[in-house]
Amino acid sequence: MIELNFDGIFGRVEEVLKQEASGARVEVELLLERAESLSLSVQKGALEKFDSSRSGCAGFRVLLDGIAGYAWSEDLSESALVATARHALENARFASQGATESDRVELISDGEQVREDDSLFNESLKGLAFEGKKNRALELESLTLQADPRVQSVPYNGYSEVESESRIYTSRGVRRRQRRTSVSGSSYCLAREGESTKMAGDGFFVRDSSKVNIAEVAQEAARRATSRLGATVPATGRYALVIDSKVAGELIGLLAGSFSAKAVFEKNSLLAGKGGEQIASPCLSLTDDPRLPGAAGSRSFDSEGAVARATPLLRDGVLMGYLTDSVHARKMGLPHTASASRGPRSELDISYSNLVVPLGQKSLNELLAGQERVIYITEFKGYHSSYQKGSGDFSFPSEGEIWEKGKRLGPVADFVTSGNLLELLKSIEAVGSRLHRPDGAIRVPDLLVAGAQGGLMVAGR
Repeated sequence: MIELNFDGIFGRVEEVLKQEASGARVEVELLLERAESLSLSVQKGALEKFDSSRSGCAGFRVLLDGIAGYAWSEDLSESALVATARHALENARFASQGATESDRVELISDGEQVREDDSLFNESLKGLAFEGKKNRALELESLTLQADPRVQSVPYNGYSEVESESRIYTSRGVRRRQRRTSVSGSSYCLAREGESTKMAGDGFFVRDSSKVNIAEVAQEAARRATSRLGATVPATGRYALVIDSKVAGELIGLLAGSFSAKAVFEKNSLLAGKGGEQIASPCLSLTDDPRLPGAAGSRSFDSEGAVARATPLLRDGVLMGYLTDSVHARKMGLPHTASASRGPRSELDISYSNLVVPLGQKSLNELLAGQERVIYITEFKGYHSSYQKGSGDFSFPSEGEIWEKGKRLGPVADFVTSGNLLELLKSIEAVGSRLHRPDGAIRVPDLLVAGAQGGLMVAGR
């Protein structure tokens, strides 16, 4: 990436805004993001799509006597950035009209130097030519087709690489920089046996290009698709469930926004007013951990430049607290968890980094064998349309496997699993020892859900 003198540009911006603030107190925060990316996909042994791009964007948050105004620019020249900062100052003036004392905010004062997290960046992207990257995508399709004769095609596949950089500058002396690399890919295949057809897939995410394991992903994609062939519809009733690690992570993801103090403050959180309460099974603990080496959501600082740290959210099922930025920590009298999140084009928000449930002791087979009759859930569908954010109620079209006394009877599909997310969390009886994807931003092992009522309601035949 072309190196520009952003320190000098930021100093010039501060000078200009102080001159134009007419004696009012003005502070500036600059969030800068730049990226170079490549993505491609193949079909039937030939390159289908290819995209290579370079992008950059700078976003200003200007505080005029504590009232924030925002503006952004994709032009990173000094003249463009000065003009953008002036625009943010004007937006702050406009926002000041009718603002109250509670609307005033401050920039963080933490000027501590933070070392870049070396696990998030790897030079290996520069070591593979384009032809080698294309060959990886071709190999992903080819090995998926070869993994099982029942695999008919690979309708969806992709391979991508991104090298990015983020920087933060503030009037209070905060200077942050973090570089990142990522390599990801996926293979979704169509399997057929007789009249039965099923589609499923798998993917990968790594920071180091040399760590890509194409064969492993291809085998898992084929296994997931073929294991669903010949599915029957289970009888309607209440079942104990073992929820696959991948699906369990998606369920926790539905709840993730409710841990935001901003959502609580705006009365838009399922967890509002529940601090210190037992909201889940004593089996379940959950931590937001931004310092996991190489993980998808890891960060050494948040979008205000505050130093990242781990935050316990659930401990033995008890809600320990919420994620905060500096603004809502002050407004609500909560600990500052350094969870601010925004892009250059957006206003300040709050988000998780990596949500982690500690591993339990039991293997997947042990979870399945411990129940007289259990459905192993391998997929929930329709998260956006089948989940009620305000109440936590859900009714998911589902796929999985039926097991009895530790033996797999076969795949099941075309049924609906219904319940309430918080009640589901309270019904967890065991946490497994296996993670579907140890490098993901949400790491949840397999979960056994039974509870006093014997599981969740399933509507089938």
